[in-house]
Amino acid sequence: AARLLTEELDHTGVRYVEGPVPYSAAHVARAFADALGRDVRAVEIPRSEWIATFQSLGFSAAAAASYARMTALTLDGAEPHQAAERGPTTLLEYVTGLVRATPQTK
Repeated sequence: AARLLTEELDHTGVRYVEGPVPYSAAHVARAFADALGRDVRAVEIPRSEWIATFQSLGFSAAAAASYARMTALTLDGAEPHQAAERGPTTLLEYVTGLVRATPQTK
């Protein structure tokens, strides 16, 4: 990802960057559960509720609409998943680092 962010401007376009293996929302929930040491579950939000949900999380109306469009393109398979550039960091490593770097509130 760092390499892609520092490439020349003529190397634009959609790029998928992932860890060593593909993962699902259930994998993300499991990684957070492991890192936090408590139950976490993935909950599917109906597409018709995406914009309102993003806004309830603090997104502006424009940002919520943009994020919903990006999510739809990703889920609808705008690009083949095999085109992802694979990095060495696993999902669990990333989430564990994120949790450790975030101040915990109780």
